[in-house]
Amino acid sequence: MTVPSIGDILLLSQTAWKVGRAFTAGRTHAPPEFQDVELEINALAKALKLLAEAFFADSDDSLLKQADARTQDGLATIVNSCSRAVHDLESLLDQYQVVKKTRNSGGFAVERSWSDMVLTQYKTMMWTTDGGNLQNLRYLLQMHANTITLTMRALQSRGTTVEYAQKVSADEGSHDVEMVEACLECRIAVVRKREAMADAKHDIRMMTSIWVFSDDNTVRLELKMVDGEMYVPYSSYFSPEKVSVTVPCELKFHDVKYGQRVLRTAKTTWINYIFESAHSAALFQNELMGRTLLATYRTSKTLRIHEGLSSAFSYAEQMCGMENLRIWEDNDTLAVIVLIHFSPQFRNGYLAFYLNSANTPIRVKDDGGREVKVKGLRVPLEGKGNGRKDSVIAEGKSRGEGVDKKKMVTGARIEFASEAEKRDFLTLVWDVQKEMRDLPGLAGVN
Repeated sequence: MTVPSIGDILLLSQTAWKVGRAFTAGRTHAPPEFQDVELEINALAKALKLLAEAFFADSDDSLLKQADARTQDGLATIVNSCSRAVHDLESLLDQYQVVKKTRNSGGFAVERSWSDMVLTQYKTMMWTTDGGNLQNLRYLLQMHANTITLTMRALQSRGTTVEYAQKVSADEGSHDVEMVEACLECRIAVVRKREAMADAKHDIRMMTSIWVFSDDNTVRLELKMVDGEMYVPYSSYFSPEKVSVTVPCELKFHDVKYGQRVLRTAKTTWINYIFESAHSAALFQNELMGRTLLATYRTSKTLRIHEGLSSAFSYAEQMCGMENLRIWEDNDTLAVIVLIHFSPQFRNGYLAFYLNSANTPIRVKDDGGREVKVKGLRVPLEGKGNGRKDSVIAEGKSRGEGVDKKKMVTGARIEFASEAEKRDFLTLVWDVQKEMRDLPGLAGVN
């Protein structure tokens, strides 16, 4: 089967985008459900465009050249199936939409609108080739968009090693562990799928898993996330290609033949996913967090500093050692969040704060050398709340009212690994703080 070219995929993306625009033609008369379908079609168009860009970025076509015939046939099947769905929908538009031409000063204006029959019977008419309704059409478009997105991620994530920690002794009092190799030369993918909840008839939940597939087709490894939880990936200070999941979890080793029983399981508290490049590791972190990683800076240490006259006589307690300072952007709220992992001696979890909150603004000052001083923090140090794994979250009011400042981190001095990294960090902060936003309270990692 012929693998679609970059041009074929881009053309299909453009066709999907045009179909989405046409679907809500005559917006004043189009049912609101049609706008939901338009959103799904636009999401598919975007996924196709990103897939084409992923191929274009791989200028020597090594991704496709290294793939075996089975993989290439699979990619062709995915894109061709998506193409059929888009063109079937395009044919349906041609069949049920009315085109009107209106003369104007520049010639003719073409306006599309749905026929009266569709506007009165759209809830009962067939919208897919197998007789599905409008909701089935939405699910079909979602399925194609998710499959295309997953394909793109799989093409971009070529892993080198996956390993996990295992106790050396079965003794409960023993804390000695060793790293066990689970897979070499593999593809690593974050998979999200919608599942119906067992105790609810119509409720849908989103399940997330990390899958590992060895290149020699001998290992299929799954880490299923706890329902309702998200995981904060830990990034290695010394190896930017390494990303770790550091919470109690269970790995499932599946048979390479689909539908067979799980071969074995392994309980662990630490899994390393090692990629070919820091860029691939960053993409993996984005998928786990559901946010965009803007930058990563190495820090030598982070000290807790105090406010007021007593600050000069206060002990500067070390909160973080040699850790990465990561800056994330939330795609929905456009919040920009700083994360630094606490030292185990200080507490669990992450020091987390907004850079662009108008409600709780922080001030970042160049403190000379490789250091910056951060003031205006409101990070509680008591209690535990619900949130992401590997992040102990203290519940507190967004502005810190009613909370004893002695039980809060109100300031920090951060020492970067180099002056260049400090300068880059300050430049990013100043750029982000040009536009402050009203954001929900952040006590730890939301």
